[in-house]
Amino acid sequence: MPNFISWPCPSCGAALDVAEEVSRVTCGACGNEHDVKRAGGKVTLITMREITQKIHEGFDKPVSEAALAKLKLNKKD
Repeated sequence: MPNFISWPCPSCGAALDVAEEVSRVTCGACGNEHDVKRAGGKVTLITMREITQKIHEGFDKPVSEAALAKLKLNKKD
């Protein structure tokens, strides 16, 4: 039988039972998905929405900068 850690959902506060072997858990109350990080005896839940937002921000900035550079080039013509 697996060992569980009871943890509040970072999104809504509902109780989450996180098994030792899982790396991702979905809250049954709000449906948000969380990445389970374990390091140094500590368990941290990171909302997948936060992770995807950081990825988006990382992609959006270079794309925006390239678009602005292209607009500046076209304006000079």
